[in-house]
Amino acid sequence: MKHVLLSLALTAVLGVYAFADADVPPVVGHRGNSSVAPENTLSAYRSCIETGAQGAECDIYRTTDGKLVLDHDGALKRTVRDADGNPAAGRITDYSLAELRTMDFGVWKGEQFKGEKVATLEEYLDLLKGTTCAPVIELKQTGLEADTIAAVRARGMEKETTIIAFNADVIKECRRLAPEIKAAWLCTRGKNETNDQYADRIIDKLKEINTTYVDLEHSPATPEFVKKLHDNGITVMVWTADDPARIKALFDMGVDSVTTNVPATALEIWKKK
Repeated sequence: MKHVLLSLALTAVLGVYAFADADVPPVVGHRGNSSVAPENTLSAYRSCIETGAQGAECDIYRTTDGKLVLDHDGALKRTVRDADGNPAAGRITDYSLAELRTMDFGVWKGEQFKGEKVATLEEYLDLLKGTTCAPVIELKQTGLEADTIAAVRARGMEKETTIIAFNADVIKECRRLAPEIKAAWLCTRGKNETNDQYADRIIDKLKEINTTYVDLEHSPATPEFVKKLHDNGITVMVWTADDPARIKALFDMGVDSVTTNVPATALEIWKKK
């Protein structure tokens, strides 16, 4: 009974976002559960929560009327249909939220998702709040930092949220504005870089932008590479691994977080590690 009470007390202190030994979600659904539902939609995030994944990644842009909305490509034609059912023209940043609400963000994935509307950052956060699935928010533009942080803070979700971006200056600004929120630099290995050179570049860049989190394309990751980053106090997140053997290998080598299109599969592998 004492053990049960201790466990409940620990949960109350840590909140629902306790990730065992890691402070980042071990399994992150890429754009939600995007293998099942249309990416970056509330349907995809509901499905991601249902899998038990500890995190759900999204991508955000700003509309013409200043709203933060979820979309990956920027260009609409792949995943958005206009009122006539045709691939939507232009970029998400060309429209107001009201204009985007007239479009269909789900039917491209299947008729069962017809009528899915564009999701706002606030709707995404509200959906995840109080669950065991943490926000991982990719900023696709500069200038989104303050409003993103304000939305996170307004919901008291600073501890569980991770902000990610390829633009190192964006991560540096997030760290300046909100040192209490985790921020990870997204990166890929250069064409002619060795793994040692790549690791050294990551270590130097993270010191420059005042963070200890990196989120890297998974292909170059090896046990030696991950160890070198860990030995320098860096938390290693990777994207986007879908092959079960590769996911297992990544967890076996000590990667802290795997972003994947198949979170249910990754979660089963993580549980067995």
